[in-house]
Parts: sequence; C-alpha cells; structure tokens
Amino acid sequence: MMKRPVEFNQKSQIVRWLTIFLVTIFAMVTVSVLNGGHGAQAADNEVKATNTFNIPKRPDLQFTYVHRPFNKLSGAGLWEGSDYAAQISADEAGKIDYWMPDYGLQLFIYHGNFADKYKDINEFRAKLTKNDMKTIKVIHNTDDLQVKDGKPTLYYQAMMGLYTLEGLQYATNLETIIMVPSSKLSATLWGQGLKDIHGNLWDISALKNLNNLKTVRLFSLSVTDVSALANKPKLTELNLMFNQIADLSPLETNRGNPGLDLSTGFSYQHILLTPVTLNKNLKQYTTPSFIIKDLAADNLPVRPFDPINEFNDYPSLYPSTADSANVDTTTLTWTNFFTRSRTSIWIPVEPLERS
Repeated sequence: MMKRPVEFNQKSQIVRWLTIFLVTIFAMVTVSVLNGGHGAQAADNEVKATNTFNIPKRPDLQFTYVHRPFNKLSGAGLWEGSDYAAQISADEAGKIDYWMPDYGLQLFIYHGNFADKYKDINEFRAKLTKNDMKTIKVIHNTDDLQVKDGKPTLYYQAMMGLYTLEGLQYATNLETIIMVPSSKLSATLWGQGLKDIHGNLWDISALKNLNNLKTVRLFSLSVTDVSALANKPKLTELNLMFNQIADLSPLETNRGNPGLDLSTGFSYQHILLTPVTLNKNLKQYTTPSFIIKDLAADNLPVRPFDPINEFNDYPSLYPSTADSANVDTTTLTWTNFFTRSRTSIWIPVEPLERS
C-alpha cells in the first residue's frame, strides 16, 4: 500500500536498514479517556516477530518527513522559491515552471481543466497565466479521466506522480478538490493487494488561502500536514483517509462549520520514518517517542502491531520483523531482530484507539 508509483524519471533505491512503519487509526470520538486513563505499560503487550519478510528488496518508499526540493521534481527544474514565484505578474505567460514547479501537477490541471481550451500540453504551458487559474472552481478526478479502454490515462499517472499543489493557490475561486485514485485501476496495475496504493502528493500548503473551499477529498495520497485546511469557513465536506497525517489538530478550527462532520474521514494514516542503521551486534533498540495528535491535540498512545491476531487490519501485509513491547505509552523497544542479507527490518506499530 505504500509502494510509490513509478514517476516520470524516478530511480529506485535499495533499503537495507531498519524501517519503521506507523499506522494511525484515528478513533471517531476524539475527546475521551483511554482505558480509564491508563495507557499501555512496559512489556505487558509484547508482540513476537513473525520471522517472515515480504517487502521487496528494492522498495520505492515515500517517507513521511523527507521530501525532495521543488527544483528537483519532474519538470524544468526552474523553481527559484516562493518569493520569486509570487512576484511573477498574474497575466504573464510562459512562466508556469517558475510558479507551478511540478510537471505532474501541470499535466493534471491541463487534462482535467484546460484540455478544451489548449490544443496540447505545450500550448498550455506556453500560455497559461496565474489569472487563468481563477477560472477553476472544481477539480474532480472522475473515472472517465483516469481510465480509457481499461488502461490508465496520462491524467491518472500525473495525479499519482505529482508531489505538490504549489501553483494551485492562484485558483482563488476553487470550491471543490477531489483527488481519489481509482482503486479498481490500481488493482489492475499493481495487483489486488495494492489496490489502495498511495499517490505521491504530500504538500497541500497551496490550499492555505483558498477560503472558498467547500469540499476536500484527498484520499490514498501521502499528505503529511493539514494546517493549510485550518480556518476554512465554507468547508462542509472533508475526507483525508489513507494519507500520512500525524497531527489532526489544525482541523479543529473548522468545528462548528454548518454541515461539516469531523467525526469521520481521517482513518488509516501511515507514518513511514526514514531507515535507521543498526550495528549488527545490537540486541535492543528503543525508538524515539511517537507524537500522534488527534483533533483535540491530545497525544495518542501507541502499541506494537500484532499481524497474527489483527490480520485484517490496515498494515497486515507488512508483518513485524522484530519483537516489540511498550516502554511507556508513546515509546517502544525492539529485540530479536530478523536479519537477512540486503533487506530491511520492518517494524509496524499503531496507536491505541480511544474508547
């Protein structure tokens, strides 16, 4: 589910270290006490390693907190920073690479919103201005846009490959943004087990000042920071399931919006941390405390994921390759590492749900 789609010019890397996968299942009730106020205690919930490893030796993983700079994204590589981009005149054509640096987003916007106006992507890139973005009110990736003759369209590939919405801030009349990859198409491409494969999009900061937004569905992507969706007075629908969000608290500012339900739409977040290199003689490793915040900004306790007794849960495809137990409510310790040449150790954990 976390394997990143092949990008336009992407290269794979070998992961040979300990990789930590944190699955976040935000409970519907966000202000409550966990088990009468008692979190997990040290060593009372030890989960044994499975001694099986089913992650490819060459996984292409989308880490939650490490991202390439905008001038290294697919495209012309002409990004010179947000200050430079902001100074470009709203009616100046031929500058799109300076204010919309991700070529994937350019393709996505062209095929979804401007294909009737411009004959091809080259004309779109040559003529589009910031002012033209004001004509966009709806972004909706329908199945017709994603699939043609049973095969993925360039629109689908662009949506799955883009990393940032930078440049979309000029769509000041935007009311609806729906980016939901077709699970049926993904299953056809990647296999049924990866039908919910995630797109690369992690940066949605461009939405910060788009206060006409009413509907936001960003599903099965890699969104990490939702602060851009705070203080949206017209927002009535929000779905951010299957992303990489560790802090929901900025969304609390929208509580009270007429029609907006904040009790659902946030489940199944995964936090993929960067690899840690361990000495081969190390017998025990304690991970830093995990900070996972719900809408009320309360820290959620975590525990090791048990793939045997919880096989049908979200991370069940990725069994732990080390024994684990709680040190305290937000800290885990790992022992009995399962090692194999040229592979990584995979240790999934998940928050305890609030009752």
